[in-house]
Amino acid sequence: MTSRYPIAPFPEGWFQVAWSRDLGRRGVLPRRWCGRDVVLYRGESGQAHVLDAYCPHVGAHLGHGGRVHGERIMCPFHGWEMDCSGRCVHVPLVKKIPPRARVGSYPVCEVSGAILAYARPEGAEDSDAAPRWTPQALEGWDDPTWTKPQILEPWRVRTHVQEFGENGVDLGHAVVLHSHITRAAETVFVESDGPVLRHRSRHHYRVFGPLEWLGKKVEGTLETRIDGFGRVAAHARVDAGIQIENRVVFYPTPIDDEWVELNAAVYLRKQSNWLLTRALHAKSVREAKKTIDQDAPIWSNKRYEARPLLVAGEEAMGHYRRWARQFYGAAEAVAGQAS
Repeated sequence: MTSRYPIAPFPEGWFQVAWSRDLGRRGVLPRRWCGRDVVLYRGESGQAHVLDAYCPHVGAHLGHGGRVHGERIMCPFHGWEMDCSGRCVHVPLVKKIPPRARVGSYPVCEVSGAILAYARPEGAEDSDAAPRWTPQALEGWDDPTWTKPQILEPWRVRTHVQEFGENGVDLGHAVVLHSHITRAAETVFVESDGPVLRHRSRHHYRVFGPLEWLGKKVEGTLETRIDGFGRVAAHARVDAGIQIENRVVFYPTPIDDEWVELNAAVYLRKQSNWLLTRALHAKSVREAKKTIDQDAPIWSNKRYEARPLLVAGEEAMGHYRRWARQFYGAAEAVAGQAS
Protein backbone atom coordinates (compact mmCIF):
# COMPACT_ATOMS: atom_id res chain seq x y z
CA MET A 1 0.00 0.00 0.00
CA THR A 2 1.39 3.40 -0.91
CA SER A 3 1.67 6.04 1.80
CA ARG A 4 -0.44 8.37 -0.36
CA TYR A 5 -3.41 5.99 -0.12
CA PRO A 6 -4.51 4.86 3.35
CA ILE A 7 -7.16 2.56 1.82
CA ALA A 8 -6.66 -1.06 0.75
CA PRO A 9 -5.11 -1.30 -2.73
CA PHE A 10 -7.25 -4.29 -3.76
CA PRO A 11 -10.94 -3.63 -3.10
CA GLU A 12 -13.76 -5.92 -4.10
CA GLY A 13 -14.71 -5.84 -7.75
CA TRP A 14 -14.65 -7.21 -11.27
CA PHE A 15 -11.35 -6.18 -12.84
CA GLN A 16 -10.22 -6.76 -16.40
CA VAL A 17 -7.66 -9.47 -17.07
CA ALA A 18 -7.55 -9.17 -20.88
CA TRP A 19 -9.53 -8.26 -23.96
CA SER A 20 -11.39 -11.23 -25.45
CA ARG A 21 -9.56 -10.81 -28.75
CA ASP A 22 -6.23 -11.50 -27.01
CA LEU A 23 -7.16 -15.02 -25.84
CA GLY A 24 -7.81 -17.63 -28.52
CA ARG A 25 -9.24 -21.08 -27.92
CA ARG A 26 -6.79 -23.07 -25.76
CA GLY A 27 -4.81 -19.85 -25.33
CA VAL A 28 -2.75 -19.19 -22.20
CA LEU A 29 -1.67 -15.78 -20.85
CA PRO A 30 0.33 -14.83 -17.73
CA ARG A 31 -1.03 -11.78 -15.95
CA ARG A 32 -0.34 -9.59 -12.93
CA TRP A 33 -3.76 -8.80 -11.43
CA CYS A 34 -4.78 -7.38 -8.05
CA GLY A 35 -1.37 -8.02 -6.51
CA ARG A 36 -1.27 -11.64 -7.69
CA ASP A 37 0.44 -13.53 -10.46
CA VAL A 38 -2.35 -15.36 -12.27
CA VAL A 39 -2.77 -17.45 -15.39
CA LEU A 40 -5.61 -16.80 -17.80
CA TYR A 41 -6.55 -19.60 -20.18
CA ARG A 42 -9.42 -20.51 -22.46
CA GLY A 43 -10.65 -24.11 -22.33
CA GLU A 44 -11.73 -26.10 -25.34
CA SER A 45 -15.34 -25.18 -24.51
CA GLY A 46 -14.45 -21.52 -25.15
CA GLN A 47 -14.82 -20.58 -21.46
CA ALA A 48 -12.09 -18.39 -19.96
CA HIS A 49 -10.61 -19.31 -16.55
CA VAL A 50 -8.30 -17.52 -14.10
CA LEU A 51 -6.13 -19.36 -11.55
CA ASP A 52 -3.22 -18.44 -9.32
CA ALA A 53 -0.16 -18.87 -11.45
CA TYR A 54 2.22 -21.12 -9.51
CA CYS A 55 1.95 -24.90 -9.59
CA PRO A 56 1.71 -26.28 -6.01
CA HIS A 57 4.30 -28.95 -6.84
CA VAL A 58 7.55 -26.98 -7.05
CA GLY A 59 6.29 -23.56 -8.15
CA ALA A 60 6.49 -23.49 -11.95
CA HIS A 61 4.47 -20.67 -13.53
CA LEU A 62 1.49 -22.15 -15.37
CA GLY A 63 1.30 -19.12 -17.67
CA HIS A 64 4.73 -19.70 -19.19
CA GLY A 65 4.53 -22.86 -21.25
CA GLY A 66 1.34 -24.28 -19.72
CA ARG A 67 -0.93 -26.21 -22.10
CA VAL A 68 -4.69 -26.62 -22.15
CA HIS A 69 -6.33 -30.05 -22.11
CA GLY A 70 -10.11 -29.73 -22.19
CA GLU A 71 -10.88 -27.32 -19.34
CA ARG A 72 -7.63 -28.12 -17.53
CA ILE A 73 -4.24 -26.45 -17.69
CA MET A 74 -1.10 -28.59 -17.56
CA CYS A 75 2.06 -27.44 -15.80
CA PRO A 76 4.94 -27.24 -18.29
CA PHE A 77 7.46 -28.61 -15.77
CA HIS A 78 6.11 -31.95 -14.50
CA GLY A 79 2.72 -32.26 -16.20
CA TRP A 80 0.46 -31.74 -13.20
CA GLU A 81 -3.01 -30.73 -14.40
CA MET A 82 -5.33 -28.25 -12.64
CA ASP A 83 -9.01 -28.05 -13.43
CA CYS A 84 -10.86 -24.72 -13.65
CA SER A 85 -11.60 -24.80 -9.91
CA GLY A 86 -7.84 -24.91 -9.24
CA ARG A 87 -7.83 -28.51 -8.02
CA CYS A 88 -5.08 -30.82 -9.25
CA VAL A 89 -6.79 -33.73 -11.00
CA HIS A 90 -3.89 -35.52 -12.65
CA VAL A 91 -0.25 -36.25 -11.81
CA PRO A 92 1.66 -38.38 -14.32
CA LEU A 93 2.50 -41.90 -13.04
CA VAL A 94 0.91 -41.19 -9.63
CA LYS A 95 -2.34 -42.74 -8.38
CA LYS A 96 -2.84 -40.70 -5.21
CA ILE A 97 -2.84 -36.92 -5.62
CA PRO A 98 -1.81 -34.93 -2.54
CA PRO A 99 -5.00 -33.40 -1.02
CA ARG A 100 -3.39 -29.95 -0.78
CA ALA A 101 -2.55 -29.95 -4.49
CA ARG A 102 -4.62 -27.00 -5.63
CA VAL A 103 -4.31 -23.31 -6.53
CA GLY A 104 -6.66 -20.39 -6.05
CA SER A 105 -9.35 -19.78 -8.66
CA TYR A 106 -11.44 -16.69 -9.46
CA PRO A 107 -14.92 -16.21 -10.92
CA VAL A 108 -14.72 -15.02 -14.53
CA CYS A 109 -17.15 -12.96 -16.58
CA GLU A 110 -16.63 -12.34 -20.29
CA VAL A 111 -18.83 -9.53 -21.56
CA SER A 112 -18.69 -6.93 -24.35
CA GLY A 113 -15.23 -7.90 -25.51
CA ALA A 114 -13.57 -7.94 -22.08
CA ILE A 115 -12.55 -10.77 -19.73
CA LEU A 116 -13.05 -9.79 -16.09
CA ALA A 117 -12.20 -11.70 -12.93
CA TYR A 118 -13.74 -11.12 -9.53
CA ALA A 119 -11.60 -10.02 -6.59
CA ARG A 120 -13.19 -10.62 -3.22
CA PRO A 121 -12.72 -7.94 -0.58
CA GLU A 122 -9.62 -8.40 1.55
CA GLY A 123 -10.39 -10.38 4.67
CA ALA A 124 -13.63 -11.81 3.26
CA GLU A 125 -14.87 -14.54 5.59
CA ASP A 126 -16.22 -16.81 2.84
CA SER A 127 -13.67 -16.94 0.05
CA ASP A 128 -15.94 -19.24 -1.99
CA ALA A 129 -19.00 -17.00 -1.82
CA ALA A 130 -20.57 -16.10 -5.16
CA PRO A 131 -19.93 -12.57 -6.45
CA ARG A 132 -22.47 -9.95 -5.33
CA TRP A 133 -23.08 -8.88 -8.92
CA THR A 134 -22.04 -9.52 -12.51
CA PRO A 135 -21.37 -6.71 -15.03
CA GLN A 136 -24.01 -6.45 -17.74
CA ALA A 137 -23.39 -6.11 -21.47
CA LEU A 138 -22.59 -2.61 -22.70
CA GLU A 139 -25.21 -0.93 -24.84
CA GLY A 140 -24.19 -0.60 -28.47
CA TRP A 141 -21.10 -2.82 -28.24
CA ASP A 142 -22.32 -5.39 -30.78
CA ASP A 143 -24.91 -3.13 -32.38
CA PRO A 144 -24.44 -2.70 -36.17
CA THR A 145 -25.75 0.87 -35.91
CA TRP A 146 -22.60 1.69 -33.94
CA THR A 147 -19.00 1.57 -35.14
CA LYS A 148 -16.76 -1.30 -34.17
CA PRO A 149 -15.12 -0.36 -30.82
CA GLN A 150 -11.55 0.84 -31.14
CA ILE A 151 -9.37 -0.50 -28.34
CA LEU A 152 -6.71 1.96 -27.21
CA GLU A 153 -3.19 1.33 -26.02
CA PRO A 154 -3.26 0.87 -22.22
CA TRP A 155 -1.93 3.36 -19.70
CA ARG A 156 -0.03 2.45 -16.52
CA VAL A 157 -0.64 4.93 -13.74
CA ARG A 158 0.77 5.09 -10.21
CA THR A 159 -2.49 5.59 -8.35
CA HIS A 160 -5.39 3.84 -6.62
CA VAL A 161 -8.19 2.23 -8.62
CA GLN A 162 -10.84 4.27 -6.77
CA GLU A 163 -9.62 7.47 -8.46
CA PHE A 164 -10.98 6.57 -11.89
CA GLY A 165 -14.65 6.42 -10.96
CA GLU A 166 -14.34 9.57 -8.87
CA ASN A 167 -12.85 11.30 -11.88
CA GLY A 168 -16.01 10.44 -13.81
CA VAL A 169 -18.27 12.43 -11.45
CA ASP A 170 -15.83 15.31 -10.86
CA LEU A 171 -17.11 18.09 -13.11
CA GLY A 172 -14.87 20.76 -11.62
CA HIS A 173 -11.75 19.28 -13.16
CA ALA A 174 -13.50 18.89 -16.52
CA VAL A 175 -13.78 22.67 -17.06
CA VAL A 176 -10.20 23.31 -15.89
CA LEU A 177 -8.01 20.39 -16.93
CA HIS A 178 -10.11 19.49 -19.98
CA SER A 179 -11.13 23.00 -20.98
CA HIS A 180 -10.39 22.22 -24.63
CA ILE A 181 -13.56 20.06 -24.52
CA THR A 182 -15.85 21.49 -21.84
CA ARG A 183 -16.75 25.13 -21.24
CA ALA A 184 -19.25 24.46 -18.43
CA ALA A 185 -20.92 21.46 -16.81
CA GLU A 186 -23.45 20.67 -14.11
CA THR A 187 -24.83 17.52 -12.51
CA VAL A 188 -28.39 16.57 -13.48
CA PHE A 189 -28.59 13.60 -11.11
CA VAL A 190 -26.48 11.03 -9.31
CA GLU A 191 -27.90 7.78 -7.97
CA SER A 192 -26.61 4.41 -6.88
CA ASP A 193 -28.06 0.95 -6.47
CA GLY A 194 -25.74 -1.52 -4.77
CA PRO A 195 -22.48 -1.77 -6.74
CA VAL A 196 -23.70 0.45 -9.61
CA LEU A 197 -23.53 4.25 -9.64
CA ARG A 198 -25.05 6.43 -12.37
CA HIS A 199 -24.28 10.08 -12.98
CA ARG A 200 -25.78 12.36 -15.61
CA SER A 201 -24.38 15.79 -16.35
CA ARG A 202 -25.15 18.56 -18.81
CA HIS A 203 -22.24 20.06 -20.74
CA HIS A 204 -21.58 23.13 -22.85
CA TYR A 205 -18.84 21.96 -25.20
CA ARG A 206 -16.15 23.96 -26.94
CA VAL A 207 -14.71 21.02 -28.84
CA PHE A 208 -16.47 22.07 -32.08
CA GLY A 209 -14.91 25.53 -32.41
CA PRO A 210 -16.08 26.47 -35.93
CA LEU A 211 -19.73 26.02 -34.91
CA GLU A 212 -19.26 28.37 -31.96
CA TRP A 213 -17.75 30.96 -34.28
CA LEU A 214 -21.03 30.80 -36.21
CA GLY A 215 -22.96 31.46 -33.00
CA LYS A 216 -24.07 27.85 -32.49
CA LYS A 217 -24.03 26.53 -28.93
CA VAL A 218 -22.80 22.96 -28.74
CA GLU A 219 -24.49 21.28 -25.79
CA GLY A 220 -25.23 17.77 -24.63
CA THR A 221 -25.41 15.26 -21.83
CA LEU A 222 -22.90 12.79 -20.46
CA GLU A 223 -24.20 9.69 -18.71
CA THR A 224 -21.64 7.74 -16.73
CA ARG A 225 -22.28 4.27 -15.35
CA ILE A 226 -19.76 2.93 -12.84
CA ASP A 227 -19.82 -0.81 -12.10
CA GLY A 228 -17.75 -1.14 -8.94
CA PHE A 229 -14.28 0.23 -9.48
CA GLY A 230 -13.53 -2.00 -12.47
CA ARG A 231 -15.58 -0.45 -15.28
CA VAL A 232 -16.51 3.16 -16.06
CA ALA A 233 -18.70 3.64 -19.14
CA ALA A 234 -19.42 7.15 -20.43
CA HIS A 235 -22.15 7.84 -22.99
CA ALA A 236 -22.10 11.31 -24.56
CA ARG A 237 -24.96 12.82 -26.58
CA VAL A 238 -24.03 16.04 -28.35
CA ASP A 239 -26.17 18.47 -30.33
CA ALA A 240 -23.80 20.10 -32.79
CA GLY A 241 -26.28 20.81 -35.55
CA ILE A 242 -26.21 17.07 -36.09
CA GLN A 243 -26.81 14.57 -33.31
CA ILE A 244 -23.63 12.81 -32.18
CA GLU A 245 -23.43 9.91 -29.75
CA ASN A 246 -20.27 8.24 -28.58
CA ARG A 247 -19.28 5.85 -25.82
CA VAL A 248 -16.00 5.42 -24.04
CA VAL A 249 -15.54 2.50 -21.66
CA PHE A 250 -12.63 2.38 -19.21
CA TYR A 251 -11.33 -0.68 -17.36
CA PRO A 252 -9.00 0.21 -14.45
CA THR A 253 -7.25 -2.86 -13.01
CA PRO A 254 -4.98 -2.84 -9.93
CA ILE A 255 -1.66 -4.46 -10.87
CA ASP A 256 0.07 -4.20 -7.51
CA ASP A 257 -0.18 -1.92 -4.49
CA GLU A 258 1.06 1.09 -6.47
CA TRP A 259 0.17 0.67 -10.14
CA VAL A 260 -3.08 0.52 -12.07
CA GLU A 261 -3.44 -0.47 -15.72
CA LEU A 262 -6.14 1.44 -17.58
CA ASN A 263 -7.63 -0.03 -20.74
CA ALA A 264 -10.22 1.76 -22.84
CA ALA A 265 -12.32 1.43 -25.98
CA VAL A 266 -14.22 4.04 -28.02
CA TYR A 267 -17.22 3.58 -30.29
CA LEU A 268 -19.72 5.88 -32.01
CA ARG A 269 -23.26 5.74 -33.36
CA LYS A 270 -22.98 5.76 -37.15
CA GLN A 271 -24.03 8.78 -39.21
CA SER A 272 -25.74 8.40 -42.58
CA ASN A 273 -22.49 9.48 -44.26
CA TRP A 274 -19.65 6.98 -43.69
CA LEU A 275 -16.95 9.62 -44.19
CA LEU A 276 -18.51 11.76 -41.46
CA THR A 277 -18.78 8.70 -39.22
CA ARG A 278 -15.11 7.93 -39.76
CA ALA A 279 -14.05 11.51 -39.04
CA LEU A 280 -16.15 11.76 -35.87
CA HIS A 281 -14.89 8.39 -34.62
CA ALA A 282 -11.29 9.45 -35.16
CA LYS A 283 -11.99 12.70 -33.31
CA SER A 284 -13.57 10.81 -30.40
CA VAL A 285 -10.51 8.58 -30.14
CA ARG A 286 -8.14 11.58 -30.15
CA GLU A 287 -10.12 13.36 -27.45
CA ALA A 288 -10.29 10.23 -25.26
CA LYS A 289 -6.52 9.76 -25.51
CA LYS A 290 -5.83 13.42 -24.81
CA THR A 291 -8.14 13.42 -21.78
CA ILE A 292 -6.38 10.46 -20.13
CA ASP A 293 -2.97 11.86 -21.02
CA GLN A 294 -3.98 15.01 -19.11
CA ASP A 295 -5.43 13.08 -16.14
CA ALA A 296 -2.59 10.59 -15.72
CA PRO A 297 0.05 13.00 -14.31
CA ILE A 298 -2.49 14.31 -11.79
CA TRP A 299 -3.42 10.80 -10.62
CA SER A 300 0.23 9.78 -10.41
CA ASN A 301 1.19 12.66 -8.14
CA LYS A 302 -1.91 13.50 -6.11
CA ARG A 303 -2.50 12.47 -2.51
CA TYR A 304 -5.71 10.83 -1.34
CA GLU A 305 -7.72 13.10 0.95
CA ALA A 306 -10.03 11.08 3.21
CA ARG A 307 -11.92 14.30 4.08
CA PRO A 308 -11.95 16.36 0.88
CA LEU A 309 -13.09 19.98 1.13
CA LEU A 310 -16.03 19.66 -1.24
CA VAL A 311 -17.87 22.80 -2.31
CA ALA A 312 -21.22 23.62 -3.91
CA GLY A 313 -21.68 21.70 -7.15
CA GLU A 314 -19.55 18.76 -5.99
CA GLU A 315 -22.32 16.79 -4.29
CA ALA A 316 -21.84 13.92 -6.75
CA MET A 317 -18.31 13.41 -5.44
CA GLY A 318 -19.63 13.11 -1.88
CA HIS A 319 -22.19 10.56 -3.08
CA TYR A 320 -19.42 8.62 -4.81
CA ARG A 321 -17.26 8.54 -1.65
CA ARG A 322 -20.13 7.16 0.42
CA TRP A 323 -20.95 4.59 -2.26
CA ALA A 324 -17.28 3.51 -2.47
CA ARG A 325 -17.20 2.28 1.14
CA GLN A 326 -19.01 -0.96 0.28
CA PHE A 327 -16.01 -2.35 -1.59
CA TYR A 328 -13.76 -2.47 1.47
CA GLY A 329 -13.83 -4.26 4.79
CA ALA A 330 -15.52 -2.43 7.68
CA ALA A 331 -12.22 -1.23 9.18
CA GLU A 332 -11.05 0.14 5.84
CA ALA A 333 -14.35 1.92 5.28
CA VAL A 334 -13.99 3.74 8.58
CA ALA A 335 -10.26 4.48 8.34
CA GLY A 336 -9.92 5.47 4.71
CA GLN A 337 -13.33 6.64 3.52
CA ALA A 338 -14.29 9.42 5.88
CA SER A 339 -16.61 12.02 4.40
